[in-house]
Amino acid sequence: MATMTEPASRWTADAETYDAWFDRPWGAYATEVEHRLLLASLPSVAGLRACDAGCGTGRLTQRLEDENADVIGVDRDRASLVVGARRASGPLVVGDVHALPFRTGQFDATFAVTVCEFTADPAVTIAELARVTRPGGFVVVGSLNRRSPWGWWNRHQFDASPWTGARFLDRDALTRIGSAHGSTTWQAGLFSPGALPGARIWRPTLERIGTRAFAGFGAFGVLVIHRPSRGERCRNR
Repeated sequence: MATMTEPASRWTADAETYDAWFDRPWGAYATEVEHRLLLASLPSVAGLRACDAGCGTGRLTQRLEDENADVIGVDRDRASLVVGARRASGPLVVGDVHALPFRTGQFDATFAVTVCEFTADPAVTIAELARVTRPGGFVVVGSLNRRSPWGWWNRHQFDASPWTGARFLDRDALTRIGSAHGSTTWQAGLFSPGALPGARIWRPTLERIGTRAFAGFGAFGVLVIHRPSRGERCRNR
């Protein structure tokens, strides 16, 4: 792996405080939309050997377990893993997404959600995700879009930790990196700028309209990289 002059992670946040955010109205709303998008990006996760890279406090890890995936979570922040162990039943291990502590081709699917924004080198991170994913498997990268109603509505938060160190990658940048490792697809969602009154009631309609007419303004994007089977060519769209 190339020598990096930057820190291995741009993330700085207290694990307990960060985790509590997901129980607030907007945190719960956004998480449900994001998890639905992530699960819909694959035919099914049931029975898959999955890695939740940069798992943090284990929210997605638990959701994947609930969908009957066999999940290993990995994160470099030990305090986050302590919190995550309260909800995830599978193994949570200490490790860096720039050099994952797993063998090549170990997983059917790897997930990295809001991780590339805080890594020193997103290309190295995605290459590692691809390395530990078997031929024919899937790499799923979830990213935030600062140029969205959510990004505008919450623009002042980017002056505070942990956002001050974040690097936001748009669809083109992520697809360019991902296409080196397989065929790519992209979908976006989360069109509400925040926890608006009645947002949960209107969520299905808002997401359906947004997906059809305003996909570029979704706050959350999902890049799926389908790792080629031996002899298979990449087809990107």
